Amino acid sequence: MTWGEMPGADQFPAESHKLIMHATLSVGDRVLMGADSPDGRYQKATGINVSLHLKDIAEGERIFKLWLRTEP
Repeated sequence: MTWGEMPGADQFPAESHKLIMHATLSVGDRVLMGADSPDGRYQKATGINVSLHLKDIAEGERIFKLWLRTEP
C-alpha cells in the first residue's frame, strides 16, 4: 500500500503518494509485514517491534522460549 492509497492521503504531500507505506511478504505459510514513517515523522530506531500470528498457543510458547535464550 502506498501513502497515496490510504484514507486521508490528501493530508500528505503529493510527492509521498507513490512511496510505500505498508508491505507484506508471504514466505511459505508465514507473512512478514513492514511499515514506513511519513516524511518529517521519522525517528531514529531505538528498538524493534515484532508481531507473530500463530495457529496455536504451544507454538507461541516455543518461539518465546527460544527468544528468551537469545536475549542478552
